[in-house]
Amino acid sequence: MKIKNKTAYDTRRLRAVLIACAREVWKREGSHYIKPKNLHVDVHYHRGASWVGGYAWYNSSSIVLKLPRPTRLYRYKEPLAFERNVADVFIHELGHCLGIKGHRNGRHDTHEHLYQDWIAAAVFEPIGLAEVRQKPKPDLRTQRYEHAKRTAEKHQRNLNRTKTLLKKWQRRVRYYERTMQGT
Repeated sequence: MKIKNKTAYDTRRLRAVLIACAREVWKREGSHYIKPKNLHVDVHYHRGASWVGGYAWYNSSSIVLKLPRPTRLYRYKEPLAFERNVADVFIHELGHCLGIKGHRNGRHDTHEHLYQDWIAAAVFEPIGLAEVRQKPKPDLRTQRYEHAKRTAEKHQRNLNRTKTLLKKWQRRVRYYERTMQGT
């Protein structure tokens, strides 16, 4: 399963929830429709919404999950409700990938209701925000000094080469001047 996480949520914990759900679906439905390694999940933010949503194409291997921004995250009363909503939406969208159409003519054709007991009993690790790694700020004065030093050394080498070439060609000029005077 390939996950592209474009949110601030922790990808490792999100992956753990999605893989647990996918394993349960593949255990019940079989994985002959979609190979686990071919499933692509893109995780984006919902625009202005405070709930979990998503979409998937029928008989495909591509799912888009939309999560609320952490500032708009609805404060659930029960623990792990956010993780369970993510699991519920993912199982619903995985059903679309398996070819299940959804609500039609008042009929409930989706399959996520079959997994409600499993979702309620599952123990998920809380999906928190990823740690923001602070890059150490470089010392600009030291970097600029090192750059100036390297550049000066490079130009000194070029100058030395140019002086050597100048001496060589001056010797040749003197040689030809002497040979021309002697003839």
